[in-house]
Amino acid sequence: MPRRHLDHDQVHLALDRLFAGDDTLEDAFAVREHLRACPACALRFEELAALDHLLGADPDGPDTFQARYSRAVIDALARTAAAPPEPPPLWRRLLTDPLPRAWAAALALIALLAAGALLAFGPWRDAPSPPPEERFAARGADHDAGAHRIDLFCVHDDADHATPRFTEADPTGLLRCPQHAELKLAVLNASPADQPPLDHLALVAVAPDGDLRWLHPAPPAHPGDASAPVPAAARLRPFGETLRLQTAPQTLRVYAIFSQGPLSRDDLAERLRDHLQHHNPPHLLDLDGLAPRYAVTSRTLEVTP
Repeated sequence: MPRRHLDHDQVHLALDRLFAGDDTLEDAFAVREHLRACPACALRFEELAALDHLLGADPDGPDTFQARYSRAVIDALARTAAAPPEPPPLWRRLLTDPLPRAWAAALALIALLAAGALLAFGPWRDAPSPPPEERFAARGADHDAGAHRIDLFCVHDDADHATPRFTEADPTGLLRCPQHAELKLAVLNASPADQPPLDHLALVAVAPDGDLRWLHPAPPAHPGDASAPVPAAARLRPFGETLRLQTAPQTLRVYAIFSQGPLSRDDLAERLRDHLQHHNPPHLLDLDGLAPRYAVTSRTLEVTP
């Protein structure tokens, strides 16, 4: 199902309904994405939150405007995580399903015969070969030019432990989260249509002293694996697992590493330590030789008391 894109009027109407007490925020992800990209609508959200406070809403209560928004986004995470995965693109089904694969092979044979006839009898058959500098050479085969992203959400109890609260990263990518909270993860994992998917994901938190904390897959369930399977997702899609922090207050850099095929924990740890030793930016992490293709993104996580 393609992601909906909402205009200003649709977002204002959704926020007004939420403010009026309607807890069913439709298209919560679409509203959230619009708020992150639109200063005017984000200001409208802040105005409604301030008005809610002026009208006497308990800022720590479960029925504030912001609390209802939090629940709506968390519910959207749960619903999307339970939904069936998106079907693979047609070209990939043609290569993997038995019956379409037979038809694809027949069509490929016909195309090959036609191309051979054109090469043999076409007017360019005696044309000279292009000089070496004009010949095409594939480049960048070790990287993926698709769209890959993670969004982290902090879920924690409020003061009376009755209502879960939700916090997301600010526009700079910084997420502040209490040390005993849980993390929810949303993933965008879209490779180019003509390339195999990046089907594994590793999440590694790097402490200021260089210590590595494996968030996903978490030891000891997968002691030797640095990554676990992740579905393709052409739109932001929640990742099913909940990640528990349980770490001392500090600032962590969370690396999300998408790869074609699994990664070894020992090999990845060695590459990460070498990368950190040279103070390179996260997106320049070099995994050449460990995976045919990969993509790296990161977020900053501030763990608070």
